[in-house]
Amino acid sequence: EDQETMLRIFKGEGVDDLVLVGSPSNPGITSQLQSRFDREQIYTNLGDVLVSVNPYKYLPITGEEFIKMYNSAAGAGKAAPPPHIYGLAERMYHGLCAENQSQCVIISGESGAGKTVAAKLILNYVTTVSPNTGGTGGGGGGGGG
Repeated sequence: EDQETMLRIFKGEGVDDLVLVGSPSNPGITSQLQSRFDREQIYTNLGDVLVSVNPYKYLPITGEEFIKMYNSAAGAGKAAPPPHIYGLAERMYHGLCAENQSQCVIISGESGAGKTVAAKLILNYVTTVSPNTGGTGGGGGGGGG
């Protein structure tokens, strides 16, 4: 897998971060997103921005085990996991708690693009990783969908 990933990066095909694209043209970016989508990799970074392509089908890429993976990878000196909505949520949560900085997540897209699902996944991540302080929130919740 690592050799395959390195070969794709060398060729510039379906990279994790579009900052690495040699020609950041509209057709070039579209080609990158299509290459990742064909491999059911619906999340792609563009620097600090996360691009999400709605697969219009269930993909087993959310839930408790994925939340743990992205939460445990944060600041642990481990290799960064692939682009994911939970990675975005972790960076936001870390900025809020560890750096005491206000955070803002902008979710945009056309009708049916998956904005509501993205918001639910972010909120699910935050409630799952937040310590339960005995209030009405925290402690986890159901998976997105």
